[in-house]
Amino acid sequence: MDPRDLKSASTYVNNQLAARGLLRGNPIPFHKPGEDDSTPAKIINLVHELIARRDREGEQREDLALTIRTLRTTEVKQNETIEQLKEKNRELERKNAILDSQTRSFNSTLRTVEASANALRHEAARLKTLLAQVRTQCANDIRKRDIQIQKMKERLTDSSKRGRAPMAHITVIGASKGSVLGGGEDGTATTAAGNSLAADTTDFLTTLSQGLADENDNLIALIRQTLSTLKTIQGLPDDDGLHATQEDAEDAENPVAAPPASFDALSDDLEGVLYSLKELLNQPNYVPLEELAERDAEIARLVAKNETLEKEWKKAIELVDGWNKTLGRKFDKERAKESKVPAKERKRGQRALADIVNSRNDAAAPEEEEKEEEKEVADKPVEGETRAECANDRDEDMSDVQLLVVEESKPAEPTRRRSLRNKEKKPKQTPSPKSIVKKKRKSTRKTRSFSSRELESLVS
Repeated sequence: MDPRDLKSASTYVNNQLAARGLLRGNPIPFHKPGEDDSTPAKIINLVHELIARRDREGEQREDLALTIRTLRTTEVKQNETIEQLKEKNRELERKNAILDSQTRSFNSTLRTVEASANALRHEAARLKTLLAQVRTQCANDIRKRDIQIQKMKERLTDSSKRGRAPMAHITVIGASKGSVLGGGEDGTATTAAGNSLAADTTDFLTTLSQGLADENDNLIALIRQTLSTLKTIQGLPDDDGLHATQEDAEDAENPVAAPPASFDALSDDLEGVLYSLKELLNQPNYVPLEELAERDAEIARLVAKNETLEKEWKKAIELVDGWNKTLGRKFDKERAKESKVPAKERKRGQRALADIVNSRNDAAAPEEEEKEEEKEVADKPVEGETRAECANDRDEDMSDVQLLVVEESKPAEPTRRRSLRNKEKKPKQTPSPKSIVKKKRKSTRKTRSFSSRELESLVS
């Protein structure tokens, strides 16, 4: 190959190494490695660093692949839980819609029942008034009949007295029968006309007075019923209810006697009831019964909904508590496994590392003591580093457990909880002797620097 091409290739490689941070100090003359004695050592250090970097990158790739796998599994599980919760939410919404329709149907049936009850109440009141009117009409008819009977008796007695008196004193002296008969007929006609006029007058007056009395009784009964109804609506004490029942009983026993009524008492009661009704309607806190019933139904529906939501929230908290407990048990098991790792494995790793180094450096026998001293010096910080890493891992585990304990009392954000789950679900494997040996090698590579004699022995 042309030396110019070699030189350009070496400059290109040096530039690439400097750009990536692998070249420290002067460039390495790859085209003329024999000019300087330190060039092979630099090349070996460069190759060693490239190998170590590749190993680190491979481990990082494995870690990233593991984390990606765990994240995918957690994502699948979370998607399943989300779908389950969505299905439960849809079911609850369907149940809520069914309950709303049932409440609406119940409210409509309640309104119809209340309307029918009001109609029946009005019908009962109408029948009561009709019964009172029939009772008073019957009493009036009985009075009229008694009066007519009494009048007929009086007429009979009067007619008998009038008929007997003339018959006792009449003397017929040669008078013709026609004249006598004619005079008797005229007298009886005049008396009958006078009697019929008086009877018609008395009948008209009696019927008029009886009609007025019946109308007065009906009006009094209607006013009393209205007063009692208004008092019951307003919640006022019905003092006249007992008197009314007693009067009704007396009327039933003696239908001819009319119930006594006082105009002043009725007017006072009516004014008092109307005044209280006016105050009730003018109050600002007056609410119709329909609106009150609707509000009660809405309150009951909201209370039921709140209870269902509270039950679901308790179930979710219990589920999170169970997850936290299972994760805490896993942490405890992993800590116990890590704490049971014996110290013999570490010593075995150190011995294996020493055997590997000794096998490479069999040619340089006098330098073994120096290497063992360097190994001891290098192993001490390595053990300190491993102990520090174990302590850091324990501190992180304790911090995660404290976060989980805090999250049991309050709901955590989904992003934070997802990160915690990812941390918790990473499997912590117990270190094997081979991994300990690899760590020791890395630490020795970081802390150790090869001397010129060692490099020569390695090259040879």
